[in-house]
Amino acid sequence: MEENNDGDELSLTSISANNSTENLNDQYVQKIDEMCESEITGIQRLGEKRPRNDSPPDSPQIDDDGFTTVVRRSPKRLARSFSNNPSSPILGESNDYFEVCITSKNILPKQIALAKLLRSENFDNILRIKFKSPYRVLIQLRSKREAERLISCTKLENLGYRCQMTNELNLSYGLLRDFDLDADLKELTETLKCEYEIVSLKRLKRLDTVDGWTECESVRICFRSTTLPPFVKGYGCRFKVEPYIFPVTQCAGCWKYGHYVRVCPTKKIICPKCAGEHNNCEAKVMAWL
Repeated sequence: MEENNDGDELSLTSISANNSTENLNDQYVQKIDEMCESEITGIQRLGEKRPRNDSPPDSPQIDDDGFTTVVRRSPKRLARSFSNNPSSPILGESNDYFEVCITSKNILPKQIALAKLLRSENFDNILRIKFKSPYRVLIQLRSKREAERLISCTKLENLGYRCQMTNELNLSYGLLRDFDLDADLKELTETLKCEYEIVSLKRLKRLDTVDGWTECESVRICFRSTTLPPFVKGYGCRFKVEPYIFPVTQCAGCWKYGHYVRVCPTKKIICPKCAGEHNNCEAKVMAWL
């Protein structure tokens, strides 16, 4: 009987020992799980932004859908007006102006002299005077009536100035061939008739190897129209009008394209053969300009 009691006590002690080890293992596993959960939540909080209750009213606001609403900190500045009247239109924001181009074969007066000339003709609504070259100037006016009055100004016409709206292509050019060299262009201008107004006639020149530039039998005719008529009438006959193609302009000083030597911006004379700063020489080895 004593041996059986001893065996029962040993079995009870072994069972209690096993239960205690299992409890310890469960506690250890639970602690490990708690540590892992705390580390995971800590990692997730690193990427999150902390909400601020003291943020200014113009700071970005995040709505329920996850979109961020950005509010401008300061209102947009308005462009300054050129006059004391704040309700007047601003030139930089709208195109409420009319531009007239004035060209001349001679050098135009400078800005102050040109302003005095326009002032003497009672042109008051001038916004800007912009020189493109010594022979060409752009004038911006507030009203279309003033622009039309500037185009038809008699004093500017007597000075040899040509005025035209820059945004209106109301001129077309044609070519008349086989006209006598002794024909008077003024008489032809009064004689030739067409459905469109004939503005001017100009006899063209050709380059001769002996005499240089000489007059030829071709005449350039200018019409006040956007379309070119097929013919003109004169002396009871019809003369065919061909389209006129403008030649490429090249400077004889710097040899660049787009301008003539009289309006050259560099005012330099370059040799077309050796590229030196002198007139044409007799060099046989050509250089690239």
